[in-house]
Amino acid sequence: MQKKIIVLALVVVLTLGIGQGVLAFGPGLGLGGAVGRRACVRGTQAARELEITDEQQQQLSELRLQYLEKTQDLRLTQEKLGVELQALWSADELDAEAIAAKEAESAKVRVKLVEIRRELQSAIEKVYTAEQLEKLKAQPGNQMDCKGDRGRGMRQKRFLGGRGVES
Repeated sequence: MQKKIIVLALVVVLTLGIGQGVLAFGPGLGLGGAVGRRACVRGTQAARELEITDEQQQQLSELRLQYLEKTQDLRLTQEKLGVELQALWSADELDAEAIAAKEAESAKVRVKLVEIRRELQSAIEKVYTAEQLEKLKAQPGNQMDCKGDRGRGMRQKRFLGGRGVES
């Protein structure tokens, strides 16, 4: 009988402990709900705030798909170069010339991706009305190109008072 009480007490304590840890994280921001991506008009909340029409939503979806298709090979190349660079940096003997060559190649790919993303940004801005653009630019994060804070590594943005601040 005493063993059952002890086991039951341990189960209750463990359940509460694990539950407390899970609840400490709160409900979260959900998919695409991060502060840096807030202005990305994939979410229904942002679409409601901007009063986006079905036609505009369709145009934005088409632009996003075109962007993904256009950058697919470049993104794959960038990923491959990242793995190759990681291998070069992890080698017992570092080859400075090979590392520099891979980093230069990676930089070219990144530049091309940024150029294409800027083209997307311009095309997206043409879909919105002047009023929608004003609302969009007034939102915290103001990232219409949906890039959020991905890939910033140790230089992640902290958001204080709705403004991005480099840490």
